[in-house]
Amino acid sequence: MSMSQQMIPYNRSYTAPEVQVAIAGAQGVFITLDLDRLDAVVETFECWFSEREDVIFVDQGETDKQGLGFLRMQWTGYEIDRLFLDILETSDFIEDYTAYGRSVYPWLVEVFQAPPATLRRTVAMFPFYASCLECC
Repeated sequence: MSMSQQMIPYNRSYTAPEVQVAIAGAQGVFITLDLDRLDAVVETFECWFSEREDVIFVDQGETDKQGLGFLRMQWTGYEIDRLFLDILETSDFIEDYTAYGRSVYPWLVEVFQAPPATLRRTVAMFPFYASCLECC
């Protein structure tokens, strides 16, 4: 049995809940845990969410002050799964976590939803939008 299975005995893909709450923006979670367990936990979570396009693994590493492992994940367009938050809350190997949200500016949503011809005209009129398109 692998280390990840010893910590979390579920190693199949974690499917989206039957009902997902759509949001205009993103929600994320910042998790801290023992650095020695980070790789195994990341491997397990990546397996769980491998078929979920709305879940992004943003970053992982070591904190500066206390040397803890950290993982940052993001749900784009949907709320964080309640079951996942419950797992974080009740798991002994998780030192701490915080969930956060960020909104997408309404004008930016309109730009990205515009037809291609309108999008090209908008970028030509307002070069700032070009930098938004490059990063997203």
